[in-house]
Amino acid sequence: NRAKDSHGIWLPNTPQETAALGVMYNNNGYYGSIMGKWIGGRYGDVGTQWLSPYGTIDMSAGFDLSQLSSALRETWIKVEANNLTDTTKIFALAGYTANLGTPCTGLCLGGAHS
Repeated sequence: NRAKDSHGIWLPNTPQETAALGVMYNNNGYYGSIMGKWIGGRYGDVGTQWLSPYGTIDMSAGFDLSQLSSALRETWIKVEANNLTDTTKIFALAGYTANLGTPCTGLCLGGAHS
């Protein structure tokens, strides 16, 4: 993936690579999945603020309650856990602060926040 403009500058927030891999199961009312996602390194702006790659793993499991009774049609019980690896990466660049031009990685309201 080489998302560059006509001048060869990386487009903001376009990763060098992405990938996803997972397994899903569904049988006799039981279902589950585990999914891994990878977002490669990318620029958060027009070629100066590099954002590191990151990956996450998500999992879910559940049961279709209509298997127990027709009165429970379209009723499920489900457990879901996201980001099992507790990845804490900057996933987007919100802009720059007016103070020293520092990157703003969260909600920036006056002053320098990172």
